Amino acid sequence: MISCLCITQPGREEFLKQAIACFNEQTFPDKELVIVEDPKTGITLGELRNLAVAKSTGDMLAVWDDDDLSDPGRLECQFEATKDISLFEHVTLECACGVQVRSPARMWECSMMIRREIMPFYASLPRGEDTELLQRLRDSRALITLIDGTHLYTKRFHGANTWEAVHNRALFERCRPHHVCERLQ
Repeated sequence: MISCLCITQPGREEFLKQAIACFNEQTFPDKELVIVEDPKTGITLGELRNLAVAKSTGDMLAVWDDDDLSDPGRLECQFEATKDISLFEHVTLECACGVQVRSPARMWECSMMIRREIMPFYASLPRGEDTELLQRLRDSRALITLIDGTHLYTKRFHGANTWEAVHNRALFERCRPHHVCERLQ
C-alpha cells in the first residue's frame, strides 16, 4: 500500500479539496490518504510530517502537498520506478495567474516516494525539512530514481506557499524570465 501524506492548515480548504480529488483519481488501487491539519500551536512542519508518517500504514510513503496537483497516473508511475526513493526531476510550475512552465532539473522534494523501512524522521524545522531529509537520504546512498514528472505533477505558486513569494517568483522566472505575475509580488 502507498500512504499519501498530506499536511494542511485552516484556510486552505479549497486546496485540500483539490488534493483529495487528485488522490481519488489515482489509478493505483492500494492507497490511503493521511491528512494532518496544522493546529497552529507551534508544531513545526517537520513534526507534522512525522505525525503523518506515524499515522500511516503503507509500505511506501508519498508526499502529497495540499496545494499541488497530481495526474491520475502519478502513484502508479512512481511505484513502478521506485527502488528506495523516487522523485521528479522536472515538474510543471504554475504561477498564481495560471501560466505554466516546465521546471529546471532538480530533485523536487515535494514529489518524494520512499520505502517506509528506510524513512528517517524529518528534522523539527518550520520549513526546509524536506530538503534537509533528502540531503540525509542522499548521504546514506539510498537508491534514488529520478523521473520526468512534467506531466504528472504541478507545483503551484499562489502567494500563500510555505516559502515567501520572492523565493517562488525567482524560481518561476528562471524558466520564464519575462513573465511577471502580479499575484506573486
